[in-house]
Amino acid sequence: MASRKLPEWMCNSKEKGTSEIETSRPSQLLKFTGRIIFIKDGDEAGLNHELGLLIKRIETFHEEVGEKFAVGFDIEWPVDLKRRFFGKVSLMQICPDESLCYIIQLGSYEVLPEIIQTFMSLRSVILVGNCIRNDVWKIGRDFQLSLINVVSKNVRDLGVYANTVISPPQTWSLQNLVQYCLKKDLDKTEEVRLSDWGKSLTKQQTLYAATDAYASLLVYKHLKQLETKNLEILARATMKKATVDRS
Repeated sequence: MASRKLPEWMCNSKEKGTSEIETSRPSQLLKFTGRIIFIKDGDEAGLNHELGLLIKRIETFHEEVGEKFAVGFDIEWPVDLKRRFFGKVSLMQICPDESLCYIIQLGSYEVLPEIIQTFMSLRSVILVGNCIRNDVWKIGRDFQLSLINVVSKNVRDLGVYANTVISPPQTWSLQNLVQYCLKKDLDKTEEVRLSDWGKSLTKQQTLYAATDAYASLLVYKHLKQLETKNLEILARATMKKATVDRS
């Protein structure tokens, strides 16, 4: 993707420092407060119904607006760092807007449900998240699927995207992106982050999972606005320079 960040001569010192200069940590935690549709492990009827409705919504948007529909996307799986154990994908989170998040349990599935494969492969959808390509590759490995078309056409990595609109380039975590873009913080306590995602979820796990997908969507929208703003500034500067050159 071509760079949409401002050249250095158009950035003031604060902008050039980006998140490296903003060292103070935000005090307010970002939390998802909307509706959570929880689809339990093995509930194929519920899964087909809910994702079927979402797919119709996405395709209608694409037909009417002519753009891909962005959804915050994330997955969770059991991890035991002491034993170096990394389990199979147990949870999938999909956030289509700021008031709704789907949480789908996948622990018992040997084959990724067809409705999820259909959703991820839609030409009208863009899955947004930090290091999201790695998440999609893991889904492919765990369920023995080829998802190369999804990786190449249907994902937007937030860290990569951020480096096209923010100077200087850096390695971003979702936590850093939320702090920089939203001026808030994420709950990344290891007690929850490394908990067992393959069992019945606690309220804390459910909120954590929904908030990550929600955060990804908010960060994406912020970066898109910043990209548009940068393009407008560059266009005005280019026109002004052309006027000066002709005079």
